[in-house]
Amino acid sequence: MLQVAGCFRTIDQLFESSDDTLFNSVINNPDHVLCSLLPPPKDTSYNMRKRKHDLTLPTEHSSLQRKNFVYRMLFTDIY
Repeated sequence: MLQVAGCFRTIDQLFESSDDTLFNSVINNPDHVLCSLLPPPKDTSYNMRKRKHDLTLPTEHSSLQRKNFVYRMLFTDIY
């Protein structure tokens, strides 16, 4: 465990935080290198609650694709 600002964080928490930071920078910067890997935005006429992203979720679920960073982040916290 690593100590950060007086509290201990596990390596999983550090990875999750880094993944979130990278994904947010990709979503918010259209010139980012990874931006071309994102699916197109989803068109909805309603706004029920704040979502992590407004991108279309892929319908194909191959085992190789599930291990992809972009794919994992698209399906993180979608409930």
